[in-house]
Amino acid sequence: MKKPIAPLREAIRAQGAIFYATLCFTSGYGIVNYLTMVLLPTYAREFGGVTDAQALRINTAGQALTLFVVPLSGWLSDHAWTRRTVLAVIFATEAVVAWRCFGMVRSHGVAGLWVAQLVFAFLLAMVMGSDPAMLAEQFRSEYRVSAHAVAFNIGIGLFGGTAPMVGMALIRKTGNEMAPAAYLIVAAIIATVSVLMLKDHSRQAIE
Repeated sequence: MKKPIAPLREAIRAQGAIFYATLCFTSGYGIVNYLTMVLLPTYAREFGGVTDAQALRINTAGQALTLFVVPLSGWLSDHAWTRRTVLAVIFATEAVVAWRCFGMVRSHGVAGLWVAQLVFAFLLAMVMGSDPAMLAEQFRSEYRVSAHAVAFNIGIGLFGGTAPMVGMALIRKTGNEMAPAAYLIVAAIIATVSVLMLKDHSRQAIE
């Protein structure tokens, strides 16, 4: 099959609905990622009385946890659950626990941060083990790389990368220290709804 001259344009023309659903998913995913693994240590310092050293130590422990959970998630999506099921369940769970986890950081300091960071790290690792294949499988081979790369990097880079700044700005604007948790809930809901709109090719051969 002849490769398209403008693969991204071809992807949008042929699979526009899937491309935009993928973009919405990666945007929600990016916001969840950066709020839980980048903003949270700063949030704990500002509003939970946690020192920088303590916050970074706990964040490192969370990052280390992902090393063990990512392979588990990949195995589950390859042999047990479908990828869409894994991702929908995880992001729905993020929406459910977000408010409680941020509240624990504010009210319980170091102990609260330990619980919140490990919970968020576990959930994020479950996403990381399933979403690369899920997203790549959305597009045909002749424009797969371009469509996947653009949707992923806009979502993660633009919306995810700015999420900590937006989270803190929402606190200043609203005067509510729980504003980042609300932002996280909205992002997790967007990711949940978007992933249900994507095709599921788990354990199927694709072109």
